[in-house]
Amino acid sequence: MANNAKHPQITLLLTRPQRGSDAFWRALPVSLRDQLTPIISPLVRIDPIANDLSDINSAIFTSANGPILGPEGDDRIAYCVGAQTTQAARNAGWDARHLGNTADQLVDQIIELAPSGPLTHLCGTHTRGDVAPRLGMAGIETTQIAIYDQALQPLSDQATAALGRENPIILPLFSPRTARQFKKQLNEGVTLHLIALSPAVAHEILGKNTKPVHICAEPTRKAMIEAVQNVAASIPLG
Repeated sequence: MANNAKHPQITLLLTRPQRGSDAFWRALPVSLRDQLTPIISPLVRIDPIANDLSDINSAIFTSANGPILGPEGDDRIAYCVGAQTTQAARNAGWDARHLGNTADQLVDQIIELAPSGPLTHLCGTHTRGDVAPRLGMAGIETTQIAIYDQALQPLSDQATAALGRENPIILPLFSPRTARQFKKQLNEGVTLHLIALSPAVAHEILGKNTKPVHICAEPTRKAMIEAVQNVAASIPLG
C-alpha cells in the first residue's frame, strides 16, 4: 500500500493482522483516506494449524479468520459474530447466520435457537468469551478446534519511527490482546489518539501517556470508521 502523495500530517497506525488491516483501510471513505497516511504494523501474525475437519456439522465463527482458513461450508450452517465474519463465511460457502456483534450476544442467541448440534467453534488458539464451554453448560453439544495461531509480533521499524515524530497518530485498537501487546512497547512520552473497539479493549491500554481513549459506540467496523472520522476531524493541523 503506497502512502498518499500529499503526505497528510495525520498518521493512521493499523496493528491488526495484515489481511484485516488492509481490509479496514479499504473500507474507509476516500475522503477520509485522503487525510491520513497509513502505516500497517501487525502486532499479531496468523499462522494456520492443520486439523481434520471432515466431520464438522455446524460451525461457529467469532473471527473472519475462521471461515477464511477453515473448510468449505457446502451450505452447512455457521453461527457468526459480526458482519465481516458473516460475509466471510458466506463467501466460503456456509449458510451463515449473523448472531450479534459480541461473543455474549452469540451465545445468548444460539441458546435461544437451541440447535440440535453438534456445533464446532473454529477459532484461534487465543479466544475470548468461553463460547464452547458456555454452550455446553446450556446443553448444546459444542467443541472448540483451533485452526490458527495468533503469534505476537513487535512494532515495525516504520511504526516505531512514526511514534518518535510529532505528527498526530490515530491508533484504532480492535482486541484486548493487541492492546496489551502495544502497551508493552509504548514509551511514556508518546501521545496518541486512541480508539478502542470496546470497553474491554480500552481497559487494557489505559494508564499510558495518551489522550483520552475514545470507545466505539458498538463493537463494529462501521462504528470504528465513524470514530476514526470524528477523531481525525477533531485534530488541529498547522
